[in-house]
Amino acid sequence: MIFRLPAKSPGRSNKSGKKFILILLSLILTPLAFYLLSFFGTSKSSENIIISELFLRKNTNSPSLVLRVLNNSDHPKLIFGSLVVEDKAAGIKKQISLGSLGEIMPLTQKDFSVDWNEPWQGSGIGQLKAVLYDQDGVISEKSMPVAVIPENLESVGAISLFASLLLGAGLVISRFV
Repeated sequence: MIFRLPAKSPGRSNKSGKKFILILLSLILTPLAFYLLSFFGTSKSSENIIISELFLRKNTNSPSLVLRVLNNSDHPKLIFGSLVVEDKAAGIKKQISLGSLGEIMPLTQKDFSVDWNEPWQGSGIGQLKAVLYDQDGVISEKSMPVAVIPENLESVGAISLFASLLLGAGLVISRFV
């Protein structure tokens, strides 16, 4: 006995449904990929001192950047820090020294809050990078890509997520138009 699949009907094909699904998937996956790249793909560390997180927290007075540092080594470590703000569109780069962040005990995690209220004239596509170092040099760094660097850093994460959504939607729409 031979089984045959039914012949295709000469009716409407399902191309528009496939395009809709592709557009929907790209709108969902683009911001997710941007977030994962910014969270996992841009950190460098050595000597077991790691910036495990770099995020923004809004305080009552002003927004602050929080560095969550983890010491995986067996000995305490005295660390220093700096913040590098770069506006790639305008070609502006500024380094702000955070000074001594103190000593981190072995196998502990510590949060450092950086209140940054200096005016910033740049706007465009840029990067915010936290760098930790000791007497011997750089031991850890982590970057946060941003679409616009506003004066008060409150909305950096939201703006970069919105910009990645727009970019993803534009790429998908231009592909099918």
